Amino acid sequence: MVNCIPGITRIQDANPAGLVFSQTLDTIFTRGSTRQVTTLGSNTGVTTADHGKMFKLAGFNLVLDPAATLENGWFCLATGPGLIDPNDGSDVRLMADEWALIISSGTATSIFKAQRGPTSIVKITDETTNTDTTLSDDAVLKFPVIANTKYWFEFTIHYDTPTAADFKYDINGPAAPTLLDIVTRSLAPGATADVITRQTAFAFTSLVITETSGTRGFIRISGLLHNGANAGTVVFRWAQNTSNGSNTTVRASSRVDFGIAQ
Repeated sequence: MVNCIPGITRIQDANPAGLVFSQTLDTIFTRGSTRQVTTLGSNTGVTTADHGKMFKLAGFNLVLDPAATLENGWFCLATGPGLIDPNDGSDVRLMADEWALIISSGTATSIFKAQRGPTSIVKITDETTNTDTTLSDDAVLKFPVIANTKYWFEFTIHYDTPTAADFKYDINGPAAPTLLDIVTRSLAPGATADVITRQTAFAFTSLVITETSGTRGFIRISGLLHNGANAGTVVFRWAQNTSNGSNTTVRASSRVDFGIAQ
């Protein structure tokens, strides 16, 4: 999905009325379709009556034509995640919260992609489970990935669990990545030394952290993903290893940091 931000975006053509545009009106195109943005008057989704309005492009790939007969001043500040295809083979992919400025000169389309730092997703409340040994997605610690794109990521997990329950976890994600390398480092409750593993597939055999004493544990998971043709979500999954009526808790301030290789 690529969205053009209302209040900043302007779409117009040679119609003089296009020189004056509204900052309050959004027109939503049909979700799931692909639209060719060329001369506005001949576009099936935009008529001459729509000159000067803003357009939020939701749920599909935005296709821009370098030969479009749009006047200077056509521009869109777009946010991801999604794909911008200028119809000349130079696709531009945007991650969630990443943005690009798209400008038409009338005969060519230019896309200026912002460089940005990593994204952090942080748990703001504790999440608990008990009497449950089935791995489940964490409610917060996950991030979306798009096809044919390279990512890095790092999960930092602080948790508490009863001695009798222990803790188990894995990382899940889209099928058939072209390359996946995950290194885990865990410090069990009551332990004094880390346990390090390397994984090369999602949904690997769950890693069990056994208590010795105390309840507080720590996990750090570093990975790189060269994603294949399947979009999806990379997610931390966890559960008790032995069913127990007392709570196992992933603590607030646990987080995932991730970014795209660009």
